[in-house]
Amino acid sequence: MKGKIKVLSLLLALAMVASMFVACKQEKKASGDASSSAGKREEVNLIWYHWGDKPKQPDAVIAELNKMSKEAIQTTVDFRFTTGDDQKLKTIMSTGGEFDIAFTCAWFANYVVAAQNNQLADLTEKLPKVAPKLWEYIPENCWAGAKVNGKIYAVPTYKDSAATQYWTANKEYVIDGAKAEAEFKATGKALSTVTPLLEKVKKYHDESKTAYPHDLTAPFNYNWAGLNGHNNGWDTLGLDNVRVGIKLGNNNTKVTTLYDDADYINDLKTLKSWYDNGLVNKGASEVEKEFEFQVVGTGQGWEGCEAIWGSGKDYSIVLNKKYGPIYSTNSIQGSMNGISPNSKKIDRALQYIEYMNTNKDYRNTLGYGIKGTNWKLNDQGQVENLTKDAWQPGMFAQASFFELYPLKPAPANMYTNLKAVNDAAEASPLVGFVPKVDTLQTEIAACQAVMDKQYKYLQTGNVKDVDATVNKIKADVKAAGMDKIIAELQKQVDEFLKAK
Repeated sequence: MKGKIKVLSLLLALAMVASMFVACKQEKKASGDASSSAGKREEVNLIWYHWGDKPKQPDAVIAELNKMSKEAIQTTVDFRFTTGDDQKLKTIMSTGGEFDIAFTCAWFANYVVAAQNNQLADLTEKLPKVAPKLWEYIPENCWAGAKVNGKIYAVPTYKDSAATQYWTANKEYVIDGAKAEAEFKATGKALSTVTPLLEKVKKYHDESKTAYPHDLTAPFNYNWAGLNGHNNGWDTLGLDNVRVGIKLGNNNTKVTTLYDDADYINDLKTLKSWYDNGLVNKGASEVEKEFEFQVVGTGQGWEGCEAIWGSGKDYSIVLNKKYGPIYSTNSIQGSMNGISPNSKKIDRALQYIEYMNTNKDYRNTLGYGIKGTNWKLNDQGQVENLTKDAWQPGMFAQASFFELYPLKPAPANMYTNLKAVNDAAEASPLVGFVPKVDTLQTEIAACQAVMDKQYKYLQTGNVKDVDATVNKIKADVKAAGMDKIIAELQKQVDEFLKAK
């Protein structure tokens, strides 16, 4: 009798295990995410809100991309290109609209806000399990900088993640025409170091009657946003529009406003002198669109990126370093791709992000188009464009740079060198710190409203008196609650550093 009972018990146990196995399979099938199945899987199509304007000739390239990803990971993509206005994407994210992947960052579709408002899926536990190759591929510094309240809600683009800012110039006009190579090489972090360059370029224009190229009206041209990289050397704690942060260097961790810093004020005064002396375009504070072409300019980049910036232009670009490289939360969050928490294909979306970051053939097709049609690889390991502007998708917003072949005339080892720069770069002590501002919303909104009234005028130099304007701003933000913001941020910074 005991033997029969034991046999019966064993049969019942086996039946329970079998039923649990079937239930598990059914549950996985019901979830719509078959990412962990072996071999060929059910094909899925993902909606990706990709940054940038729609390329001029996208259809053939997208068909080739989908052919590649379908064969490799049984996944195709519906590319939805977003323009410079992120309001549409913000609305989709905030209302639970349909998407699987979306470009988000510190300055577009506000990553931190989206994460804190549960508009992006928490990937923290999934990354090492679902996308282990990606988890190992992107360095720890970048994952740390992607965290919001200790969780990862988007995959950072592994590129020039340790930011370096450069001054740029139209070589043919500035170096060859104005003979201003010495002045260009003398530029540095302080804006005053650029003044002699702009003055020489303007003198060349005025005396030789040689028009600025592309209908530009001054040696330096920008829109209402003003000087790109104006806050180089600051960790603005994700609150750039409030002009508050920590000035980097000398292990400083004191929270203050940028308007309390003498170097920053001197730069604002230089901007005013540029405006007053015709070194920048008049009416810049009312210009909406960024300028496609430049005489002298500035941007975040790396040695060799001038080839990319110069692609499709009728002049060569030269660089001179302004600042960096340094890792900060802002620089790491400068390009990211997150996943909708409402997607039924979260795992597959994450595996697609892994694929586009780590598969060399797919990454170069994603960046340059179809090999043999849009581009070819020369004997030096450089990409040569065959169709120029047919496929220009905004490569910085896609995936890692370190699987890309460099674009001619950049050297074949450009990305290898960039990776070495990243590896050796200094890091802000606050990488990974994101303030909790739910108790400061009223004060932040009030201070931002103050900044919004004057920002575009200060940043373009279009003010009567810098000191008077800054003093008025400081008085207004103090009344709006800036002291409370600084005190709370300092408390959180101190707690973050103590816990490291």
